[in-house]
Amino acid sequence: MDRLSASVSDAERAPSLPLARTVLERMGRGEVKGEVTVILEGCTSPPGVDASAVREALRRYSEEMGLSRKDSVDRVAEDLGIPRRRVYQESLREKRESEE
Repeated sequence: MDRLSASVSDAERAPSLPLARTVLERMGRGEVKGEVTVILEGCTSPPGVDASAVREALRRYSEEMGLSRKDSVDRVAEDLGIPRRRVYQESLREKRESEE
C-alpha cells in the first residue's frame, strides 16, 4: 500500500494527469479490482509518408550512396520516422516489381 500512496502523491503533483489521479484514488479505495491498462499515446507517424517517398529514399541510399539494403532500410526508417518493418516491406515490394 505504501507504493500506491507514493503513486497517488506523484499523480497529485502532476495536475495534467487527472485520469491517472482518478484511477489511483479508486484503487486506493478498493473500487478497482484486477489489472488496469492506461494508454498514454497511440502510435504516431509523420503525415504524408507514402510508398513513393520511401522508395525514393531507399534508392538514394542504395544507388547514390552505395549502402546495403539493410543499411538503407535503417537510415530511411530513421530519417522518415517510420517503423523499420514498413520500410523493409516496401523495399521487398520494389525488388519483386523490378524482377517482373
